Amino acid sequence: MAAGELVQLEAAEGWWMLDLQMYGTTGYGGVYLLDSSPPVVVDTGMGRHTGWICELLDRWGVDRSAPVSILVTHVHLDHAGGVAHLCDAFPKARVYAHGRGAPHLVDPTRLIAGTKHAVGQMWRYYNPPAPVGQDRIVSVTDDDLIDAGERQFTVHAAPGHAPHQVVYYDRKADIMFCGDAMGIRIPNSDRVIASTPPPQFDLEQSREDVAMIADHEPAQLCYGHHGNRPFEPVVADRYDRILQRFVNDVTMALQEQPLDHVIDTVAVGYDANDIWGAEKTRAEASLNVRGVAEMRR
Repeated sequence: MAAGELVQLEAAEGWWMLDLQMYGTTGYGGVYLLDSSPPVVVDTGMGRHTGWICELLDRWGVDRSAPVSILVTHVHLDHAGGVAHLCDAFPKARVYAHGRGAPHLVDPTRLIAGTKHAVGQMWRYYNPPAPVGQDRIVSVTDDDLIDAGERQFTVHAAPGHAPHQVVYYDRKADIMFCGDAMGIRIPNSDRVIASTPPPQFDLEQSREDVAMIADHEPAQLCYGHHGNRPFEPVVADRYDRILQRFVNDVTMALQEQPLDHVIDTVAVGYDANDIWGAEKTRAEASLNVRGVAEMRR
């Protein structure tokens, strides 16, 4: 996809995905938008290209006074870094986020510091987020129902990847926006890599999250990175095995090898330089290896 390219989701009336080209990588920054009155936006990317979302809504004829609904899967800045920008552009927008993540949107100081520590030199791709007014945020938790954009969404907690992660299920379209709970897709293949970032990744909880998603059997999964795909039980079974194998392999490797060597080995195994470039591939490996390392402490 070209920068800013808009793709309509098959068999999901009204839903589109906008590629925000995060880290300069095609497809990595997928933001989902429901063309409704008022519209719904699921995640916002890291903030650098949130203006593309505003431009799209303008092209759709959305009035800047419309009560746009912003559904945040979790507050990691590659998913929620553009919330404040979008709220500034649409003064009546409402932000839905887990109660554990909402305070970090109101005061992003710790979130910024933690992200800088986690991503290192990749921080140059981010725009530091501004605070979001407390009055703009609706805190959600497990089993909440949200009425937005002429649709009803069920909220399900999925805290294994991060304690503030939720997934949203659109009952009408039968699709689930799973954030990073089902890993990161490798485009144009069936490959998925385990997403295990520091500092709060929890393997057993992540496995429970995968089982929860499988129990709901949505028609489609909308990943936080690289788009959507039809759901099949084998998709959940495979990711559960990928999670366990990755954590076990990294844990064993860290007992015998230096951290940087393990990161390099994992990056080579991703075989994703043609998709993400060497820098982003190693940065992804670094996040996931260090998440496992911190889980072991």
